[in-house]
Amino acid sequence: MIFNRLLRRIRGSATPAHDGIDRVFDLTWSIPQEYGGLTKVMLRRSRTFVTQLGRSVDVLTLDYRLDVDEARARLRASGELIDGMRVRNAWDEVATYDRRQLKAFAGTRTGGGIPEARESAETHSTSRYVEHLDSAGKVERVDHLRADGSTWLIDDRTGEKRRLVLIDHDGRYVGEFTRARDFYFAWLDAAIGPDQAVLINESKYIATFLFHYRRDHIRIGQVLHNSHLHPTSDSPNGPFTKSRLDILRHWFDYDFIVFLTQKQKADFVRAFGDSPTLVVIPNSTAVSDDGLGEASRSSDRGAVVARLTGQKRVDHALTAVSEVGPEMTLDIIGDGDKRAELERTVHDSDVLSRRVTFTGHVDGAAARLSDYSFLLLTSSFEGMGVVLIEAMARGCVPIAYDIRYGPSDIIDSGENGYLVDDPRQMAAAITALLDTDASALAALRQAAIAKARTFSDESVTERWAQLFADLQETPRPPSKRAPDPQPGEAALDSCGDVIIRLSDDSAQHGADDAIVMTTRDGYYSFASAITADGTATFTADQLARVPSGAIVDVWRQTPGPDRIARHRIAWTGEGGATETVAADGVEAHADDAGGRAVVPYRTVKGNLSLKVG
Repeated sequence: MIFNRLLRRIRGSATPAHDGIDRVFDLTWSIPQEYGGLTKVMLRRSRTFVTQLGRSVDVLTLDYRLDVDEARARLRASGELIDGMRVRNAWDEVATYDRRQLKAFAGTRTGGGIPEARESAETHSTSRYVEHLDSAGKVERVDHLRADGSTWLIDDRTGEKRRLVLIDHDGRYVGEFTRARDFYFAWLDAAIGPDQAVLINESKYIATFLFHYRRDHIRIGQVLHNSHLHPTSDSPNGPFTKSRLDILRHWFDYDFIVFLTQKQKADFVRAFGDSPTLVVIPNSTAVSDDGLGEASRSSDRGAVVARLTGQKRVDHALTAVSEVGPEMTLDIIGDGDKRAELERTVHDSDVLSRRVTFTGHVDGAAARLSDYSFLLLTSSFEGMGVVLIEAMARGCVPIAYDIRYGPSDIIDSGENGYLVDDPRQMAAAITALLDTDASALAALRQAAIAKARTFSDESVTERWAQLFADLQETPRPPSKRAPDPQPGEAALDSCGDVIIRLSDDSAQHGADDAIVMTTRDGYYSFASAITADGTATFTADQLARVPSGAIVDVWRQTPGPDRIARHRIAWTGEGGATETVAADGVEAHADDAGGRAVVPYRTVKGNLSLKVG
């Protein structure tokens, strides 16, 4: 089988010969008491790496507030943590270092010494740390404690520069870091070691600084668990969501980017260009062969499994349920900041009071879905919506909003579930399901199970095995330097389209080479293929989305087997310029199209940029 062949390729030699991938690490910020889909997906994937690929997995965490011993016990008790998996924490491990280890670990010796104790407005103490808060409730200092109560690190945030000062068992200064990320990177080096490794980052917060971490023996990837587009965006070119801007600005610095759906990857490519480093691997679920589609359950029993937040729009589900004619029940499984508001809505309605129950957070909620006839999903956005495949795997029919990514990649509407656009359509779908005869409903459940099998643990893990094999076979590129800019120019045609023309006639243009224009704030991006004559066109309709006053930088992008080569386009100043103007202190030239000015100009470094009027 292909899977077995891939497994042999990826396992390779047991010796650290540095010709293959020896270890897998998964990086996340924390493991909350009541964790959501991201953590659940990460833990499930790690288990499948252990059980199906024979790979041990270390789950690395960076949150100093995480009680890692409690987390290990909790996850072990629930079956989320199995043999072959370890949960590790930076602060927990460095707290055990002796002076020799601390000296090897420490960043620099600045001579600043140990920060003096200061009186704080308030303190919050645990056995692992003491937080000192200012009068506004903001943490200004954290004293990190060893098991014996002595301080091993002081994180002083009161000065112009942050200081993370290491202290030995005798209270002596050892060294310090001036940025938290340098502390994290030093620990990653220690935790991962010298062997060839893959590091998979789950956290959008860690992604704000992880692109600075580059080691020749570590292949680093980022999973996009949610949409990179702002919920209000109707274009793949932006605006993008603020929390993922750092991933988008530095996506080419990663060895791989994992999308959960093909549609999201396609939208990304339209904005940023294509690359072999962009892969699609969905989330997975267990699919049983024990006839779940025939399980006895009440056909009028529905569920919502979600965090009760604004993103999930559970109020839409309540509206739909209130409009259903036949009697039914709905259990809302989950908790969040919208719960009290949703409970008031239910309390104020006679219909909803009869039909709706709040269960709060339930560990292992997916396993309970075999008790329900249907599942409702009303989110404004999702990365994929793993709860849909969890429901379908148990014969629970999904009725979901047809949002940008996720539901339409999973549900074939009318065959194994329903896609709807609003509460009225959702109410109609629920009513139709309640009116479906037993044989047709059984067929619908079996179809849902069949579709869920395409997202089975076995199928999805095979995709990860292929990715690891590809990484193993692709030479690690040397540390990069900024490539020289390539000469080019910008002009507007009569329709207001912007045409970027490369001036180097000898340059060879590959099929996937592109010109990429990105606003300097990172919220908009456009990619266009380079034609045989060295031009790329961006339409006036595309650029009309860019806010007035935005600066747009222009790049040439050439994908290789392992990394993207990006070149700024150097200003030539030829053609298309009709008027010299001042723009942000640089020499500029202006054209006008349809009443909206697009101004190509030469930056202080001699590169081509545009200013949108």
